[in-house]
Amino acid sequence: MADADSGTDIPIYVGTWTNWSRGRVLGATLTLTHHNGALLTAFLALFVSFVGTGFWRIIKFALHQCLASEAPNDGLYHQTQAILRNSENGFTSVARLVSVLHAWRHHAHRPVRRILPLIVLTSVGTAAFAVASIFSASVNSGMSDEVLVAGDHCGQLWPGDPDLVNYDMIKNIFLPYTAKLTSDYNNYVQTCYTNSSKTGGCSFFIKRQIHSHADYNASCPFDEKICRNPDRNIKLDSGYLGIDSDLGFNLPPDLQYDLRVINHCAPLVTHGYQETFNYSNDMSYMRYLYGQENRNSTMIKDLNFTFESRIPSASQLRSEDSTSDAGDYRLQTWLSTTYNGLLDHNISSFLPIDELSSAVTDNDLSLIVLSAPDVVYSTEVDDDWYAAHRPYANLSSAQHVRGGKTSLFLSDEPASILGCKSHYQVCKRQTPPGQDCFVSGGYQDLMAPSISNEDPAYSLILWITNSFAPINLVIDSLTTSSLTSRSGLTAGQQGPLPSNQWQKEVENFHNIALNSLQRVTDSAQKPQDPNVLKYFWAAPNSTTQSYLCKNQKIRSASHSNFSILGLCILLIGGGLIIVLGYALEFLVSLIQTRLFGRVRYSQLEWSINDYLQMQRVAHEELGIGPWKDVKGVRAIPVTEKGQLLAVLDVQNPDHPRLKAIVTAENEHGEAEMIKSAATEVESLEKGKGDIVATQV
Repeated sequence: MADADSGTDIPIYVGTWTNWSRGRVLGATLTLTHHNGALLTAFLALFVSFVGTGFWRIIKFALHQCLASEAPNDGLYHQTQAILRNSENGFTSVARLVSVLHAWRHHAHRPVRRILPLIVLTSVGTAAFAVASIFSASVNSGMSDEVLVAGDHCGQLWPGDPDLVNYDMIKNIFLPYTAKLTSDYNNYVQTCYTNSSKTGGCSFFIKRQIHSHADYNASCPFDEKICRNPDRNIKLDSGYLGIDSDLGFNLPPDLQYDLRVINHCAPLVTHGYQETFNYSNDMSYMRYLYGQENRNSTMIKDLNFTFESRIPSASQLRSEDSTSDAGDYRLQTWLSTTYNGLLDHNISSFLPIDELSSAVTDNDLSLIVLSAPDVVYSTEVDDDWYAAHRPYANLSSAQHVRGGKTSLFLSDEPASILGCKSHYQVCKRQTPPGQDCFVSGGYQDLMAPSISNEDPAYSLILWITNSFAPINLVIDSLTTSSLTSRSGLTAGQQGPLPSNQWQKEVENFHNIALNSLQRVTDSAQKPQDPNVLKYFWAAPNSTTQSYLCKNQKIRSASHSNFSILGLCILLIGGGLIIVLGYALEFLVSLIQTRLFGRVRYSQLEWSINDYLQMQRVAHEELGIGPWKDVKGVRAIPVTEKGQLLAVLDVQNPDHPRLKAIVTAENEHGEAEMIKSAATEVESLEKGKGDIVATQV
C-alpha cells in the first residue's frame, strides 16, 4: 500500500510507480524511505549470498559428475573429487585445488593437465557469479534518485474568485506571494546556474540547470536601423525541452511534448526616437518614441510616446561632497504581445512603431528600460545599456579614495532601452524535433493553445504556463533585484562593469524565466501561507490535471529507488538457483532410479565423497560399527547409542592414524561385523557351488 512519506520537507510518494523516462518495463520502480531502503538492501545482500551458495552447489555437482569414473584411480583423483564434494564455495575450492596440484606435482601422472583446467573452470564460474552479484546491486544503485511528489494538496496559483477576492487582497496577499516566488527563482539561478559546485539545494530538480544555446553575435531582431549594433546582439535558445525529461513531469509516451523558449535581444538606438518635454522650469523629461502607449486598450489622444524618464537638473544631482544619498537603478518593462498572429490590444502596454512591429508577429516584444539618475560610476562604462561617459565630479572626500580625488561618471542618457523578442513553441515529441508544433507564438498563444480543451495536451500546457514567468514578468516582479550589476553597487556608486554587462543581464533574465518552468513542480505542494491557500489556490479540475498532480518528479537523497524488474529477476531467478542447488542431487537420483532402476556410480561416488560418509568408511574399516542409515545419497550415517569411535594414534605425529578403542560394545560390534562377513562369504561359496553344479 503506497502512502505519502514526509521524510523531506515535501511529501514524497512511497510505493510502486512507473518512471516513464526509463520506459514501461525498465521504469517500473519501488520507492522506499531511506531507512526501509537500507533494510531491503541488507536483505538483498544476504539473499545474494544464499544464491551464491546454491550456484556453487550446481557447478561443483556438475564437475564432480563429469569427472566420476568407475576405473581405479590415484590419490589425486580421489582428493579432487573430495574437494569438489565438500567445498562450500568456489574460492575455497580453487585454493584447495591449487594446494593439491602443488602437493601432487611429482607424485601423480600429468597433474597440471588434470587439475589446471578444473581450476580455470572453477575460477571462471566463481568470477562470473561475482560479476553477476555486482550487477545485481543495480536494482538500487542503477536507479536514479528521481521520486514522485505525493501531490495530496496539489493545485495552482490563480487570481482568485472575483466574488470572494477584492483588489486589496490581490495587492496584499497575491502579489507579495508571487514576488516571493520570483525572488526564489532568482536566488536559485544565482546559486545553481552560475556555480558549478555541488550545493545541496541545487540537487532538487530533475535537471540542476536548463542550458541554453547563446549566440553573442546575433543579428538585430528588428529593423537594423533601430539596433545599436547590427551583429553584436544576443539570442538565447533553450532548445526543445522535454516537459518530462527537463521539467520533471512523469508522462507516458502519448503525453510527451517539447517546449522551446527563445529570447532575442538588442540595445536600441535612442537618437531619433526621443524628445524633451518640460513640465516646469526645473522638471524636464525625455520622452521615448517607440510606439504609442496603450492604456487599457483605450487610445489616449496626444499620448504619442511610449514612456518618459526624468532628466535630473544640476540642483537635483547630489552635491559634490555628498555621500548620504544611496542612488539605485530604475527598471521597468513595456510589452506588446500577439495572439494568433494579431496584436492583442487588451494585454499590450504599447503599440510598436514600424521598425519594431515586424518582430511582433508571432512573438512578444518587450522594451526593458534602465535609468540611473542617481547612480555614479567609478569608471567609464562602454556597455551599450549601462553606457556612462559623462564626467560627474572630482570627488574630494577621503571617504572614497585615500590621498586624492577620483573621477566619477554619469549615464550617457536618462534611459537606455533593450528590445527583446520572445518566442515560444510547444511541439509533439518527434525526431527531428520541431516538426509538429501546435503552439508557435507569444505568451498569449502559450496560455491559450489552439487545440481542443478536451485534448490532454491542453491541460498540460496550461498547467505549465501557469507557473511560467517570461522575462517581462520576471523584471516586473523583481525590478532592480534582477540586475546582477547591483552586486557592485554601494551607496549609489557603481563599480567597474564590462562592455558586455547587458548580455549578462539578459542571460540572467532568461535563466530566471527557465527556472520558473522548473518550478512547475511547486504546484504539487500547497502554499504555506493560509490566505494564499484559501483564496488563491485552485485544485485540479480535470482528469489530466489530477494525473499531473500525482506525476511530478523531483530528486531526493532521503529515499531509495529499486528496479521492480531487477527485483523480480533477482528474487525469482535467485530463488530458482537456491532451490535447484539443494534439490539437484535428489532430482538426479530420482531420474536415474526411474530410468535405470538404480542409482548410477557417479551418484554413489558423490554420496560416498561426503565427509560424513568418508568418516563412516574410515571407522568401519577398523571394525567399528555397525552403522545405520548408510543407504541413500543424502543419508547421514549413525551408530548405536553409546558406540565409541576411533581416536587418533599420535605415536607418530607426522603421520597420525585412527586407532580403535577396545570396549565391550566394540567387541560386540566387531563380532557382529565378523559374523556378518562370514555369512556373506558362506553365501558366496554356496552361490559358486550352485553355479558349478549347474554347469556340470
